[in-house]
Amino acid sequence: MLSLLTLLATQEVHAQTPISQPLVEHIYTADPSAHVFNGRIYIYPSHDIESGVKEDDE
Repeated sequence: MLSLLTLLATQEVHAQTPISQPLVEHIYTADPSAHVFNGRIYIYPSHDIESGVKEDDE
């Protein structure tokens, strides 16, 4: 997660066409929120971490 934020913080936003591939592929992320600071866009997604606890949906 920190590496994603570092990457986004160091990249200039010059997109001429929208991207069609996910920004993050190595973990599941959800509910992204975009924030603009000093003319740069930062994306903060949430994510789930495997806890090792068996799910009991009954």
